[in-house]
Amino acid sequence: PDRGDEVPPSPPLPSEPISRSCCGSLPRGTPLVRAYSTRRTAPSDSVIEPSAGVGGLLVHAMNAGVAETTANELSDKRRGMIAALHPTRITGEDAAQLNNILPADVRPTVVLMNPPFSRPAERMGGKMVLDEGAKHIEQMLARLEPGGRLVAIVGDSMKPAGTAAVGTRN
Repeated sequence: PDRGDEVPPSPPLPSEPISRSCCGSLPRGTPLVRAYSTRRTAPSDSVIEPSAGVGGLLVHAMNAGVAETTANELSDKRRGMIAALHPTRITGEDAAQLNNILPADVRPTVVLMNPPFSRPAERMGGKMVLDEGAKHIEQMLARLEPGGRLVAIVGDSMKPAGTAAVGTRN
């Protein structure tokens, strides 16, 4: 892939409004994550999307030619859609406990994530939990290989300063 200074344009958005009822979540790919995936990943990277939805972030890493890709998604329907992308591995676990559950051989060097801002998995019955996204991030930071990178899209409740951050585990 071309890793020059210019990020390829995103495909146009559909002219029809996108409904949450179609697949349970809205598309999650963003220019920031797309740019990171195409410019900052290497063929040797192992990438995970822990709350994958339909794999909207992971697909950019796959297109960049990384060595291994893991998608984790609770929904059977969305896991079926992810299967069409042919990632290396698909799991169906609660991302708030993912480090505790994943097999030991899943050692990501890059985490691309859009954790839920306030909706935990079914275990809380629709209750809002403002630190839910932080739980997902903590689990992935614990799993991230030393020197690895985590790129997360988070809500305003997690914004210490500025609008975007990239974390590195040393």
